[in-house]
Amino acid sequence: MIEQHQEQKNISVEIEDELIRLVTSNADASSQYVVFRNGDDELFAINVAKVEELIVFDSIVMAKNSKMDGVILGVSKVRDHINTIILFDRWLGRSEKPLDEYELIMM
Repeated sequence: MIEQHQEQKNISVEIEDELIRLVTSNADASSQYVVFRNGDDELFAINVAKVEELIVFDSIVMAKNSKMDGVILGVSKVRDHINTIILFDRWLGRSEKPLDEYELIMM
């Protein structure tokens, strides 16, 4: 059991190392990435060209979804546009943190 856990940890470190190399190897305008961790502490990256804005999570006013277990947390008006707020971890079927531990919203 301990060997299996160590092996999984080594694979996880190798994947994280690959991701770090990917996002730093060609740091030109077309290959810059926003790197973030999910509730399971896994690394993810998205091309910065796909990100319109990063907003501090606790700075928005959100009309919450009445269905608390759904992927959609609610909606929020940001810069005169109504945006659907989706919990990334729930959307991926991963472990979630308590909502007050999330720091950013990616638009």
